[in-house]
Amino acid sequence: MPARKIRGVWYVDVRIDVPGEGRQRFRKRSPFQTKKGTEKFEREFVEDVCLILNEPEERSFEDYAKDFLKTYAVANNKHSEVVTKESILRVHLIPAFGQYQLEEIGPAVIERYKAAKLSNGLKPKTINNHLAVLRKALIVAMEWGLLQAAPKVKQMKVAPPDFDFLDHEEADRLVAAADGDFQVMIITGCKTGLRLGEMRALRWEDVDLTARRLMVRRSVSRGRIGTPKSNRVRELPLCATVITALKAHRHLRGELVFCQDDGRMFTRSETYGGLQRACRLAGLRRIGWHTLRHYPAPRIIPPQLSAREGQSDVRRERPLEHAG
Repeated sequence: MPARKIRGVWYVDVRIDVPGEGRQRFRKRSPFQTKKGTEKFEREFVEDVCLILNEPEERSFEDYAKDFLKTYAVANNKHSEVVTKESILRVHLIPAFGQYQLEEIGPAVIERYKAAKLSNGLKPKTINNHLAVLRKALIVAMEWGLLQAAPKVKQMKVAPPDFDFLDHEEADRLVAAADGDFQVMIITGCKTGLRLGEMRALRWEDVDLTARRLMVRRSVSRGRIGTPKSNRVRELPLCATVITALKAHRHLRGELVFCQDDGRMFTRSETYGGLQRACRLAGLRRIGWHTLRHYPAPRIIPPQLSAREGQSDVRRERPLEHAG
C-alpha cells in the first residue's frame, strides 16, 4: 500500500517503472502524520519522481548530431542525402550550435544563426537548406526522448528562382553542335525531361523502342546508383524524335545507353564538359542539363491515348532538327 505506518510514523512506499531498470521501489517519510495527508503527499511524490525520471537526457548538439547522422540519416536517407546532411552539419550547424545543449536551442538562437549566415553572404535558399536539416534533427531528438518539444524553425523568404530554358531554335543549334552520345542525350533530355543522373544510369533493358516507352528505374548520384528521386519508378512514353535518335545510337558497348567507348558510365564532369562544348560551338550561353527539362516541347501523348483520339502522337510533337 502506498501510504503506510511503520512504528508509528507514516511513510510513502511506492513502486514506479524506471526506464531501462524495470520496476523500482521508492520509500520516503511523510511530512504529514495522518493517513489523509500522507495519501496527498504520495500523489505529489509520485508526480515528482516521474517528472525527474522522464527528464530528457542532457546532450550537446555536437554529440547528438554525430549520432543522428550515423543512425537516423544512414537508415532513412539515400547516400546522396546522407552526404549532404554530413556536409551541412560539419561545416555550418555544429560550429554554430555544437556547444549548446539540445534544450538550449530555441527560436532566438536559431534567428541569430540566420542573421549571421546572411551577414556572411549566404543566400536565403542556402540557409533554408541548413534549417531543414536542423529542424529534422531536432524533431528526431524529440522522438528519441532527448527533447521535450522541438522549437519552431521558420524558413526564410526566398525570391522566385531564375527560370532558364531553350527555345526551339536554340535547341536545334545545340543538337547540331553536339556529338556522339551527348547529341542523343540532349535530344532525350529535351523530349523526356529525364534528369542527368537518370540518363547516366539508363540501361537498354529499360528502353522499349517497339512499345515506345522508357522505364526510369535508376539514378546515379555522387558515384552511387540508387532509385530515382523520391524513390519512384516511373514510365515515360517516347516520341518519334527520341525513338529515331536511340535507334541510330544503338550500340554494343555495354548495358548503359550513354557510356564511354569501353562501356564505362560517364562521370558528371564528363557530361557537363560535353554539354558546355556543345554550347560553345552553338554560340549559346552556358547551361546545365537541368535546363533541358524546361524545353517547351508539347506534352507527349501516350500511344494508346492517341489511338483512341484517332491521332498519332508523332504528329503532335515538334521534332528537333539533326536528330539523326
